Amino acid sequence: MSRPILVGYDPNTVDPGPVQFAVAAARFTGARLVVGSVHADQGAVDMMGHGHVGGGLSDDVSEPLDVVRGALSTEGVDVECRALPGTSPPRALHATAEELQARLLVVGSTRRGSIGRLLPGSTADRLLHGAPCPVAVVPHGWQPKGGIDVIGVGYADTPEGHVALAEALALARRAGAKLRVL
Repeated sequence: MSRPILVGYDPNTVDPGPVQFAVAAARFTGARLVVGSVHADQGAVDMMGHGHVGGGLSDDVSEPLDVVRGALSTEGVDVECRALPGTSPPRALHATAEELQARLLVVGSTRRGSIGRLLPGSTADRLLHGAPCPVAVVPHGWQPKGGIDVIGVGYADTPEGHVALAEALALARRAGAKLRVL
């Protein structure tokens, strides 16, 4: 079985862009899609002793995940929805990406950036600095438009940078898109 695409789903946001992007990527690559939503792990919070969890996490994400599962049932991709217990969305998504050996981790960006500019946000920023796989940061409000014109990839002369570049090049070739190396 091919390595899946993992998308972080935040039920507190109204932005469907990251899930829509992940569906398009799964359809494009034939990969299985895992929608992961992080919820407060009360046991871990109690052990930490201060009762604080990051990112305004909900106690239960089963209902929002059921809504996503229903909405994606007609998309023609193999979808699994998972509730991810944790105290930090980046940590829970990182651990799940490692567990799944994900080929791609998709997260959204903050809406605080200026129009036409991507501002990753705290979760995306933390994942960009150490995720076990390539990370796609989807601009707030992204919508599918029927094709891929440009694929951008962040590159550094490291083993991870070489993997990211190779994956982006393969996607660009398959899509007939331009590759922008940053």
